[in-house]
Amino acid sequence: EVAAAHNVPLHLLATGGLVVALAYLALVAVTLLALVRGLRSLEGNARLRLAGLGGGWVAYQVQSLVSIDQVPLVVLNFVLSAAVVVASGTSRLKHLRLPGALPVEPERPAGRRRAASVAPRVRATTPGDVVLLGVISVVGLTLLWMALVPLRADVAIRSGDNALRRGDGNASLAAYDKAIDLLPGRAAYWARKASLMTNVQPETALSAYDGAIKADPSNAAALRSAGALAEAEGQLERARSYFTRAVEVDPYNPGTVTAAATFELRHGGAAAARELLEAAVARTPGQAALWTPLGDARQVLGDLPGAIEAYELAISLDPAQTKAAAELEKLQRTS
Repeated sequence: EVAAAHNVPLHLLATGGLVVALAYLALVAVTLLALVRGLRSLEGNARLRLAGLGGGWVAYQVQSLVSIDQVPLVVLNFVLSAAVVVASGTSRLKHLRLPGALPVEPERPAGRRRAASVAPRVRATTPGDVVLLGVISVVGLTLLWMALVPLRADVAIRSGDNALRRGDGNASLAAYDKAIDLLPGRAAYWARKASLMTNVQPETALSAYDGAIKADPSNAAALRSAGALAEAEGQLERARSYFTRAVEVDPYNPGTVTAAATFELRHGGAAAARELLEAAVARTPGQAALWTPLGDARQVLGDLPGAIEAYELAISLDPAQTKAAAELEKLQRTS
């Protein structure tokens, strides 16, 4: 899944750019200004009401600095912001008269005695009122149902995990498919399905990995797993494509580069493996896990001095590199 910043303003800046981040900060500034002005000018219950709403809004802002926004939290943020602005009394409300509504008597200036008012007339309900209420209800229920989609998908995933622990693979697969239908853009759901199907239906598992990669093209873990499965199924070109893309999106991860390089070594691609690993050690020379397979690639290509150098560097960085030590000892005996 795409890594999130665990900081809502920073995540908005990273994913939406400066325009979105500035718009969000403007909303925060307007709400904060309204809250401060309202607390200074209001009294009694009005001030207490604003303090309660403001406390909820401030609590959201604090947790947003260390959390990831979900749909309910996003809705809560905007609702609290609007409630603070309205409760502060700093916004000028605009009256919008709906068709058929009774006229509203304009407010009289302060200090003038108000004449006795007549009780408002009760307007009979019209078919238009019923239609309007129905439309509002349908739209509200639809939005609520859509807002609950992530929660329903997570519930389906948990149900699938529980079924898998019980040994009920069919129920687990059905639950994972339900979660994917609800949120096809969540790479983790596709990866769950792929892991379940790997030993049962490898081609279905590869298709699920493709779904995960489509949902999150930078998901190096899914690319590596798909590469390993495709290799096990004898689909070498498909496996090579997965490993190549994994290195492209995750070039600084020694595990990703090593997986791609060792794949090439296993299938006659020593030159390609050396190229991958030499580029990797140039980026991160302190990774012992990269020098050992580089020594293997150089050894296959006949570059024995280069292989010895790579093994020695691997051991100097991490004395626990037993393979490098064994290969180095073998080369020193034969040279």
